[in-house]
Amino acid sequence: MEYRPGIPEHNDNVSHQRPVREFFQLAIAAVGLVLITVWLLGSAVDWAVEQVDPRTEEALLAQITQSLPREQQTDSAQYKYVAALLQPLAKCVQQPYRLELVIVEDEAPNAFAVPGGQMWLTTGLLDSGLTENGLAFVMGHELGHFAHRDHLRGLGRGLVVWVLSSTLLGADSGLSRLLSPSLVLGEAQHSQARESASDETGLAVLQCHYGHVGGATEFFLALQQTDSQRLPGLHYFESHPQLQARIDALHGRAELQGLSSADTVALPW
Repeated sequence: MEYRPGIPEHNDNVSHQRPVREFFQLAIAAVGLVLITVWLLGSAVDWAVEQVDPRTEEALLAQITQSLPREQQTDSAQYKYVAALLQPLAKCVQQPYRLELVIVEDEAPNAFAVPGGQMWLTTGLLDSGLTENGLAFVMGHELGHFAHRDHLRGLGRGLVVWVLSSTLLGADSGLSRLLSPSLVLGEAQHSQARESASDETGLAVLQCHYGHVGGATEFFLALQQTDSQRLPGLHYFESHPQLQARIDALHGRAELQGLSSADTVALPW
């Protein structure tokens, strides 16, 4: 009888499935587990944010925000104009902070809702060619972040992603490199939802202050002129929705609510 070597038909130590198939099954399960963990911890962060008193937040973060680099020209005519505009806009939104306007010397057009109630506007935003209405929309958007306390949620969720990525998975491990995109994807989708909600607040602020929503899309249209081409699908991993998607959403929201547009007001500089 001739001996022919071979793998035993029944052996618990030998897989009869295809290795590639097993790999993808394990990868999908791992990604699903990570996304569920991010969602659970993110929900815990959202609950914790609601428990933090805004005055406590101001006291805890005052030293940090004061130490950040910035250029605040409170005596300039431009600053006084924007500060005067912020006051009536803030009355259109229920938010718990004692707002402070900060002008930051930066060529990039941007705005930030900073923990503790500081609204940062860059000089690049003020000099980007927006009308007063367009600037008011951006400020209304940031007021939406304050109302929803998105700045604290973003800090907390960012910490969750960092801990899961570097501590649990290992900063330089192969598993970390495999699962990190799913961590980024989960947080990016939540961040995009916050941005869309604040866009709606900006639209409501325009309607409240001016009686129309003219200028709501100015900032996004301006950004489209300088926005570089990205690979298809990359926006899913970004913290902000696609510019055209935001423009379309604003038009759709205005039409749904029967909001009209009218002439905008030019800034005096």
